[in-house]
Amino acid sequence: MSIWKRARAAVRRWKIMTNNRTLPVRLLELADDRFGAGDIAWVFVGDLLDVLDQDDRRELRLAMTSEDFGDHAKRRTPIILAAENLRLANHHAEALALRMLAVRCCDADELDGIYDAIEKRALAFVSTVPVEQKDRADRIVRALEVWEAAALGAFPADERSLFDRVAEQGERPIDFNMKFVDPAVAAALPMPLELLLLKRWDDAIETAWQRTQLLASEGDVLMIEALFRQHGYPSRDEWASAIDIVVQSLDQRGYVEHATAWRMLRVDAQDPFSVMAMLPHLYWHLDRATLDESTKSELRHRLHYWNEIANGKWIDSEFSVFRIAGVEGPNRSKERQAAGGAPKGIWAAVNKEPEEGVVSGETKLLPRGLPPGIIVIPKAGATTLRRDTHGEYRDLVGQHLSFVMTPNLSEVRAALLREYPHAVREIGVLLRDLKQGTPAVMKPMLIVGEPGGGKSRVVRRLGEALGLFVYRYDASAAMDNMFGGVSKSWSSTVPSVPTRALAMAKSANAIVMVDEIEKAGSSRHNGNLWQAMGPFLERETSSRYRDVSLDCEVNLAHVSTIATANSLDGLPAFLLDRFRIIRWPMPTLAHLPQLAAGVLAEIERETDEQGFNLPLDPDELEAIGRLWARQKFSMRRLRRMIEATLDARAATAPRH
Repeated sequence: MSIWKRARAAVRRWKIMTNNRTLPVRLLELADDRFGAGDIAWVFVGDLLDVLDQDDRRELRLAMTSEDFGDHAKRRTPIILAAENLRLANHHAEALALRMLAVRCCDADELDGIYDAIEKRALAFVSTVPVEQKDRADRIVRALEVWEAAALGAFPADERSLFDRVAEQGERPIDFNMKFVDPAVAAALPMPLELLLLKRWDDAIETAWQRTQLLASEGDVLMIEALFRQHGYPSRDEWASAIDIVVQSLDQRGYVEHATAWRMLRVDAQDPFSVMAMLPHLYWHLDRATLDESTKSELRHRLHYWNEIANGKWIDSEFSVFRIAGVEGPNRSKERQAAGGAPKGIWAAVNKEPEEGVVSGETKLLPRGLPPGIIVIPKAGATTLRRDTHGEYRDLVGQHLSFVMTPNLSEVRAALLREYPHAVREIGVLLRDLKQGTPAVMKPMLIVGEPGGGKSRVVRRLGEALGLFVYRYDASAAMDNMFGGVSKSWSSTVPSVPTRALAMAKSANAIVMVDEIEKAGSSRHNGNLWQAMGPFLERETSSRYRDVSLDCEVNLAHVSTIATANSLDGLPAFLLDRFRIIRWPMPTLAHLPQLAAGVLAEIERETDEQGFNLPLDPDELEAIGRLWARQKFSMRRLRRMIEATLDARAATAPRH
C-alpha cells in the first residue's frame, strides 16, 4: 500500500477523535512505523487548508505534491510561513501543529519556543484519556519526552523529523548525558537553588509562580495568571515588567528569598553584570543549605556556568542562563574534550589563581572557584554567638560573602540622568569612585540640599542601578549611639547598622543611607549617632571593627556610607571632615517635561498601569509648572501634583 493510501486510512480512522484544538497532541501519536512515521503527519496539513489564504495554500500544495516531498529541509519554509499567518489569524492550535511538522531534532532554539505549549496541551489531553486507553496516554508521554529532550539540545546533529526520532526511540530511555536531581530533593531546596537546577526559563517562571502565588497580592495574581493564559506563551521581554512588580511587592513584604528567585528570571546572558549581581545571593543560599554531596555538586556545576556568563563568555548567546547552565555549557565542555582539549575541573575556568591584594591591601580572595569576595567575620577570634539573639549572624562566621561588582557605568549614569537631568555634575561625583568590573564601593558622601529635592530617592536609585542593597537608617529618631550596636550583655543587644546591612544584603558590600543626619540628637549622655559613625568612615578602623553585640571582629570596609541632610548647620567638624560633600541642586521649569515623564512612568510601574496613562499635555504641564514654582520646585510636591492630575483625568473621563 502506498504512503498516501496508508496515510488516508490513518486519517479516516483518527478524524472522528481529532479536532483542530487537539491536533498538536494527536500529532504526537503519529510516530508509529506501521503508518510511515513522520510522513503521515503531513496528511493533516490538508485539514488546515481551509483556514489559509490562497498563497499559503498554493505553497503548501506544492510542498506536499512535489518530488521533494521526502526532503524535510525543503518543506520547512512554506510551512513556517503558513504557521505564522495562522498564528496572526488566531488559529493557534493549527499554527502550533504546522510548526511541529517543520522542526527537526536539531532545532533546539525553535523547539524551546513551542515545547511549553505542546506540553500543556498534551498533559491536559492525557488527563482525559480513559483508564482502558492507558497505552495511548503512555505513547503520548513517551513522545513528549523525546520532544523535551530535543528542546534541551539532546540531538544537536540529528536533522531528521522528530516524528522519525520518536518512532526510532520506541520505549528506550533517553540518554540526556546530564545529571539530574530528584524532584523531591529540589522542591525542598531554598527557592533560588531550586530554580538554579532547572534547564529552561519557562520551567523557572512556572516553578517560581507555584512557590509564590499564595504570598502574592490579588493584583499580582490577576496579572501573572493573565500572562499564563495568553495565547502563544509570552516572551521573556513580555514578562519583564510583571516580574519587576512581583519582586518589588515581595521585597516590601519581607519575602527576601522569593524576591531573589524572581530576580533570577530577569538576568540575561547578554548582560553579564545582571548575572554578576545575582551570584552573591546564590552562593549565600548554597553555603547555608544542608545538602547531600550529589545535589551540592550539581549546584556548583550550574554556578560554574553562571560564573562563565558573568565573565562575558556567553555574551553572544541568545539562550537563557538556565539553558546555558543546564544544557549548552555541558555540551560545549564535552565538545572541547572530544576535540582533544585537556579535561578541566569544574572550577578551573572560573577564576585565575587569586592574588593577594587584588581588592585591597588587607583583602585576600578565597581559593579559585568562588567569585571575588571576603570573609566578613573570620573564625579566628570569633566568640560563640547566641542562637536566640544572633541566629542569623552565626552563619556569617567564617563564610565567604561575594562582592557585587560595578556594572556598566555609562548605563548607570544614563539611568540616573533620566530621572535627574538637573544634576549632571553631582551624579558624576556620586560615581567617581566606581570602576566597572570591580567591587562597588564608594567613599563616605554627604548629600545636602533643600527638602523635597530627591536626595534620599537618588541614593535608593543609585543602589538599584548598581545592584547594591540599601539599608536606610533614620537619623531623626537617633538619640544615642545604637548605630554602632548594643553590647551583648544587654537583653536588647543588636549588632551595628553596617553589620546588619551585610547580613540582609548577603553580600560583602552594601550601602548604608543615614537619612537626615543633621536631625540626630547631640547629647553625649548615652553617646550619639555622630560619634558612633566615626569608626565606620575610616577604612583602617572599619576593616577590623569589633562589634560590641557579636563580640567579633567584622570587616566592614566595603560598606558605603551615604548620608543626607537639609543643612550642615550643627554637624560637628570631625564628622564633616570624613565626608565628601555633594550639594544637591533643585530642578527648574526647564526640566519639568523630562521629570514629569519620569514620575509618570514610576507611578505606572507602581500601580501596574503601564501604557494606560497618556503623557501630560502642554496645558497640564503649564498648570503644574505654575503651582510647582510656588512650591519651590520640590520633587516630592511634583509627584503629588501629577497624581492629582491623573485623578482629575479619571474623574472627568466619559463613562459608557
